[in-house]
Formats: sequence, C-alpha cells, structure tokens
Amino acid sequence: MPTALVAGATGLVGRQLVRLLAGDDDYERVIVVARRPLDPAPDRVEQRIFPFERLHDNRRHLKADHVFCALGTTRKDAGSRDRFRQVDVELTRLIAHLSREHGARHFSLVSAIGASASSPFFYNRVKAEAEQAVRDAGFPSGAILRPSVLGGHREGRPMEHLARLLMRAAPARWRTIDAADVARAAIVIARTETPGWQVLESDRIRELARHHPGHDAGH
Repeated sequence: MPTALVAGATGLVGRQLVRLLAGDDDYERVIVVARRPLDPAPDRVEQRIFPFERLHDNRRHLKADHVFCALGTTRKDAGSRDRFRQVDVELTRLIAHLSREHGARHFSLVSAIGASASSPFFYNRVKAEAEQAVRDAGFPSGAILRPSVLGGHREGRPMEHLARLLMRAAPARWRTIDAADVARAAIVIARTETPGWQVLESDRIRELARHHPGHDAGH
C-alpha cells in the first residue's frame, strides 16, 4: 500500500486531505510535514514538525509514494512579494524535488484557476511558476488542480468570502468549489498514477470527486 505525504496541511484543502487520507485504508501511512502541529491530529497521521527553512536538512521525512502539496499564503500574511513567491514557488519546488529524489511516484499540486505565466496578475504568475517547478521535478505521474474560489471559512479573508457569494451562480468553471471535493479529486487521481501531467479545473475536479468513496457521506 502506498504512503501519502501532505504539505500545507493547515489550509482548507490540506485539512481535508489529511482527514480523508487518515481514514483511507488504501494508504499504509500518512505523513504531514508542517511548521506547527495539527491540533487535533487524526489517528494514523505521522507529524514531522520543523521550520520550512530546515526542509533540506529534514529531507529524510519526505519519503512517500504520493505527495499532496496544498501550500499557499497571501501577500498580506507573507509581508512581501518576495516572501510570497518563496512560499508558493521555492518551497513547493524543494518539496517536489526532494520527494522525487526519495522515490515518490505521483505529485498533486493545488494551484488556482487563472494560473498563467502571461497573466497581468502577480498571483496568477506565481501559481504558474509553481506549476512549472513541480513539472520539472521528473515525476512519472502528476496532477495540477486549479480550483476556483474555495468553499470554507478562512480567518481574515473578507474579499474571499465576498467572491464566494458572487460566484455561486457563475459557470461551473468559476463557481465556488468545496475544499473537500478538491481533496477527494486529488486522491482519486493519485490512485490511478496515470502517466504524465493532468491539469484539472473546477468542473473536472467536481466530476472526479464523485468517484471518491467518501463523496456521498461528505455531502
């Protein structure tokens, strides 16, 4: 049975990934790499807590078969564009390359709708750079998930709450999507280990989420 590793476990999608993987008997172990411990942490979850600046020194903890990366911050929390890029791109790049060196076969990255190197928006350009960074790590199988605005509550993000309200009636590609569905789709696609890279937007994410055995129970 494969081992799963989750980076970004304290975010909306990351918390759902940990919850679902911890209850998934198809995975032998679930490893969480984080700067602070989950409280509470589900049973079967092995937490590896250290500053991300020490990630290279702790690379032995990145040994897994399937890697799920849901890292992300905001410019406000990061404090600067450089710090924002360091978390979203450089830290993601390091996790991808180190886990691949330790034999990981599949990498799932939670990106964002609109990610593009030619975007006029800094956020979207950074997300595109992170996507390219994981593609360059040499995984035989990978998925890039580009959800629209995530459903769920995050402290200190009033504009995100407004966007969720406005997008309820939007086309499927742009409509608010449940963070749990993003996690479900990531797990479904990881299990297949389909060769090459797949890019999944919200409509496809919803479709895949329905194939997760916990979908009906979670709705």
